[in-house]
Parts: sequence; structure tokens; C-alpha cells
Amino acid sequence: MAQSTIFNRQVKHITEHPSRLWIWDKATFMDEQRRTWLPVILKSETNMQVLLRQQTVPVGDPKSPTQLGPSLLPLMWQHYPSEKRYQDSNFASWHVMYHIKFCDMEDILLEKVADQEKVDDQKVPDPKKVSDPEKVPEQEVLQFHSAGPGPAVHACAVFILLTVPVCE
Repeated sequence: MAQSTIFNRQVKHITEHPSRLWIWDKATFMDEQRRTWLPVILKSETNMQVLLRQQTVPVGDPKSPTQLGPSLLPLMWQHYPSEKRYQDSNFASWHVMYHIKFCDMEDILLEKVADQEKVDDQKVPDPKKVSDPEKVPEQEVLQFHSAGPGPAVHACAVFILLTVPVCE
């Protein structure tokens, strides 16, 4: 496990990833150790990334795929250590960009590997054009625009996930 320093704090680069991450409800994944992970979707016109933050949150009963409705997130990710990637329930590959622990906060950043044969034409609904906000999946409600001429980036509904944790 490598270490770096940011803001005079140690960042641990973790090499042991969860074997599987299952969707539990619209905004929570759970690993094989029953740890909860909160996703933030970062989507542009050219790629898709998901930041997963391990954070203990109260969970109810798991939701079935029909209860979850449409989503950009898969139902499950399975880790393939020999290939340093995850494969989701739709057979898409996800590269592990990083897995760190900073101030007791664990983050994994996954990036979907582009597949030339399959075109991902899922569009994120624009909340401004949807008459009923209940029809927009929770994790796709917020829309962040890049400062430059680049494409818009869509993210989950939890702002705190994007903040740097305060260490004591």
C-alpha cells in the first residue's frame, strides 16, 4: 500500500478492492463485508466515471431491479484482480482509476472502458424538461456544468461526496 501526503495528511493507496458491489437502493451500494458505498456519477459526452465513497449509512430492505427503475448505474460490479478492473452486470468493463483512504474516508474512482462495438446511447434526463421530478432517478437530478467550453457533467444528489473531508 503506497502513501502520499495532501494537506499534511497521509493518503493511503489501497490495493485490496471489494470483490463485489451490489446496488442496495437508488443511492447505495453494498460490498461483501456489508459496507455501504455512495455513488457519484460523472458523465460527459465521451466517458463515464463513478466515484464510490465508503460511508456507513442506515439501509432498509434491498430494492429489486423493478423497484429501482432506470439508472445509469449497473446492478452489480465484480472485481477481476488479475485484470485490475471491474465488470458490471451489463458486461461493461470499468477501470479502477484509484482507490484511496484519506482521513478515514475511502474512495474508489471507476471509469467505464469505451467499447467500440456497443454504443452507450443512454441519455441523462434533463430535470428542467421533466414535468414530474419523481420520474427522474435520484442520482441523476443534479447537473453540473463545466466552466469551459467542455460538455456538461452530471452527478449524484449528494454534494458532500465531492468535498474534501476535514481531518482532525
